[in-house]
Amino acid sequence: MANIIGIVGIVVTGVALLFAILACALPQWNTTAGTKTGIWQFCNTVGDTTCVDIDEDLIGEESYDKIKVMKAMTLLGIILTVPALVCGILVLFVMKDMKILFFVAGGIDILAGLFLMVAFAYYVDDIYVDSPVTSLGASFALDIVAWILAWVAGGLFIAAKFMDKE
Repeated sequence: MANIIGIVGIVVTGVALLFAILACALPQWNTTAGTKTGIWQFCNTVGDTTCVDIDEDLIGEESYDKIKVMKAMTLLGIILTVPALVCGILVLFVMKDMKILFFVAGGIDILAGLFLMVAFAYYVDDIYVDSPVTSLGASFALDIVAWILAWVAGGLFIAAKFMDKE
């Protein structure tokens, strides 16, 4: 039973990692008629799509500092999801006697989810400007799903440790 729960934890962690990478990479955090904004690029979609990198000259120092916080939180979530995935794979397929790695994978996944949650919360609180012509984009939704999946995967890894009878 623990192996099945652990395998599901690995799959859920992999999906969380994929969604977090997509949320970070796609310029879809904020959309309006004709524009899409991410944490790396601003795209004008009227006519031919043209994208420019977001930098301090484009949006100002204070706004750019806020974007840097978003980048840091999202990247920390991505970076921490990788060792959680590695620990899950190791405990199930390589180091089968080191069951403590279930706890390590679970803890790291929960921490990764926390960073992804902070990224989305910071975006809503400090960056997103709510108006009738703007809407939250796909990257925003992917980030939310990624942090929830990371927490679910963390719980699955911890449950796998408790269910293990060896």
